[in-house]
Amino acid sequence: MKKILSVLATTSIMTAATSSVVACNSGNNLIITFIPSRDPIEVLKTVKPLENLLKTKLKEKDSSFAMNIKIVTSTSYEAAGEALKNGKTALVFLPTGTYSNYRGTKQENGTYDKAGVLLSAARASMIPDLNYFKDDLGAAEAKEIDPADSWGISKAYNEITDQHKITSPDQASELLEDQTKEAQYYRSLIYANKDFLAENHYDLSKFATAEEYKTATIDLLKKGLDEKKLFMGKGTTSNASVLYPLLWMKNTLGMSPEEIAQIYTQKQEQQSYTQIASSLATGQAAIGVGYGDIRRDILNNADIEKAYDKVAVIGAGNAILNDGIEYSRQWFSGRSDLLANLRTSFKDLIADKNNKNIFDVYSHTSYSSPADDATGPEISAWEANLDSLYTKANETLKDITDIIKDVA
Repeated sequence: MKKILSVLATTSIMTAATSSVVACNSGNNLIITFIPSRDPIEVLKTVKPLENLLKTKLKEKDSSFAMNIKIVTSTSYEAAGEALKNGKTALVFLPTGTYSNYRGTKQENGTYDKAGVLLSAARASMIPDLNYFKDDLGAAEAKEIDPADSWGISKAYNEITDQHKITSPDQASELLEDQTKEAQYYRSLIYANKDFLAENHYDLSKFATAEEYKTATIDLLKKGLDEKKLFMGKGTTSNASVLYPLLWMKNTLGMSPEEIAQIYTQKQEQQSYTQIASSLATGQAAIGVGYGDIRRDILNNADIEKAYDKVAVIGAGNAILNDGIEYSRQWFSGRSDLLANLRTSFKDLIADKNNKNIFDVYSHTSYSSPADDATGPEISAWEANLDSLYTKANETLKDITDIIKDVA
């Protein structure tokens, strides 16, 4: 019994029935872990068809394939990273920040010894970003966001959502996404309840200068913190709910390390993006964070209408490199053919519009990978290039991760 409990504590994985399961490198299961950016039960319900779809694809490519595909959700981003690192799961859908923390030690060929990148995701570009940066996705991705940019991107979001009565996720996507232009990044946005904004006389359209916007936004964050209504992610490695919002506070608003540490330690913890979007709509939360646009994740039409009616964007951070699907080197030791088949199978599945709902869970629209006929060294070079990009991004976050370590 002690051994079973120990394994359960290590893996921290949940099934659709909300009971813990052991994801291990044994038996006949190929386990794929999804992170709980939405309600775990909702995620599992949406992606469950992937089990049979992927198994069918893999059998088409290798008639001898006989493993069971099992999809689970983790209790946290960090639990998923730990399971990947230790070979307790085969694949994980992870943001780059979490993956980088659990990929292990750098090897001579530039890859890492515990985990690697199976596929890198693209997503639909966001129309507010395109509007603000005049259709220049390169500039949007490269720009270090200053107060004027944060103010301008926020207004670009609100101009669209305030002009329409949004009553469904599909309508929100149609208004906010350009499916014809894929982006290699996404952005963390800062959201606020409109009643809270009105009570504090905060109106993006009334600021005369970017400096006025910056000062008012800092004051607003502190007010939300004082009222115990400022929410952020509960982990330490989530890009959109922890790291990049804190980076925005430091680099864009110019807040001090002490102020940032105070916000991080005294924040309220949001459980998922759908949860915080709903809490912002009802006023239970005053300020929350998440990728653009978390309000679309609400599936109930009445609730999504309320979210767009009652919640505004007040800040936008730097571009974040797209996430993807990562694999455990321990689990795939001796299984390079299966790894190659998984790459092509996922690309086949995401290209089928009938599967859009599955991959919309993380806003993925397509995947990039090494060439199908790539050699081992070519695959390693492709992975090493992505790893180097992630490392570079991590370097920009060092001040933030140091603050978190100091107060954790």
